[in-house]
Amino acid sequence: AVISRETFETDTTDGFYGMFRIGQIAAYVRRQLTEQILFTERILNYIKGGIKIKRIKIHCPYCGSLVTKRAASYVYGKNAKPGTFLYVCDRYPACDSYVAAHTRSGLPMGTPANKTLRNKRIAAHKALDRIWENGYMTKEQVYIWLQAKLDMPANVMHIGKLNEYYCNRIIYECNRAYRNMRAVT
Repeated sequence: AVISRETFETDTTDGFYGMFRIGQIAAYVRRQLTEQILFTERILNYIKGGIKIKRIKIHCPYCGSLVTKRAASYVYGKNAKPGTFLYVCDRYPACDSYVAAHTRSGLPMGTPANKTLRNKRIAAHKALDRIWENGYMTKEQVYIWLQAKLDMPANVMHIGKLNEYYCNRIIYECNRAYRNMRAVT
């Protein structure tokens, strides 16, 4: 149906008749489309990496040097997954400290770690994952339980941010809980 340029009437269930000018409707539609277009452009810029993220300065916790974002191939060579990045100590390989970067945001997944701490974090993740993967708890429940057990706030309870002491505690607590849950079932 074609609407004339003058006006048209709308009938609602309560019998109210309103008069709208085509110009007002067109302005409203233009505003809505403009907002949708701007929103879509923001999303596309984010996906393409067009949004400028404030540069962050990270220092190596072992030697104090700056940590730089580099392609994962810098550390892993040909074994690196394409498109992945690491934050690597500027003194690498003398200082073997690095941390993975999130694929979407490009931000570090935690704090830079040397080989010993990286292995502890991997072991802590395996111990934690074993509980929820076997259906004893959900992943969220495991994290909440560990927060209470280790007396840690939620914003700190991220294995990528923890030191060796807390990784050892997570490994111990998760293994103990897993043995107890398995013995009950």
